[in-house]
Order: sequence, then C-alpha cells, then structure tokens
Amino acid sequence: MPATKASNPSTAPADGAAAPAAGAIKAVPVRRPGRWITGALCLLLGAALLHAVVYNPRFQWDVVGHYMTAGRILHGLLTTLELTVIAMVIGIVLGVVLAVMRLSDNPIARAAAWLYIGFFRGTPSWFSGI
Repeated sequence: MPATKASNPSTAPADGAAAPAAGAIKAVPVRRPGRWITGALCLLLGAALLHAVVYNPRFQWDVVGHYMTAGRILHGLLTTLELTVIAMVIGIVLGVVLAVMRLSDNPIARAAAWLYIGFFRGTPSWFSGI
C-alpha cells in the first residue's frame, strides 16, 4: 500500500475544506452531440412551420386582420379576459379558505373541506366514465 503524505496545516485552505490531492482526477463533462442535433432539428422544424404559416397565401392574413379588429370579436375577447380574472380570483380565495379549513382543529370544518375537495377532485373521473 503506498504511503500518503500528511497534509501540511499551513497549506490547507482557510475554510477547513480538504486541499485537492496532487494526483486528483480532473472530471470532464460528457459530450452529448445528440442534444445539439435534436435542438438543431427542433429549431429547423420550428422555422419551417413559422415560414409556412406566415407566407402561405391560403391563410388570407388580411381577412384574419379584418375580423380580429371587428367590434364583436374585441367585445368577446374583453368578456373572456374578465371572466378569466374573476374565475382566478374566486379559485385562489376558495382554495386558501379550503386549505385553512383542512388545517383547522374544528372537525366539522375539516370534514366540510374534505367533502368539497373530494367531490370536485372526483368530478373529472365521473364524467369520463359516462
């Protein structure tokens, strides 16, 4: 068994970490050419899709622009955004209230929150079975 040198306390790092050994292995990250190739292919396909969407005359972008600035469409967009914000606020408030109820020491509040959450968690699976 080879003899090891005792470390010299005067050359040890100040933070108490061990100094690297003279014959330590230098770790080199593994090259991954597959990642570069996959990334290049994704960029190429994305650019081809973008080119097809922008320069295809069958999309009739002038007609799309005309209808996207119509009053009914803009009103529908505004209504959709309003409903989204309202639903998010209700969801956050209700979620916080139910979380507090689940953590409550009151067994009735805990049970009510458990039933409400259990019902709405199970709803998607009930409807997918129909």
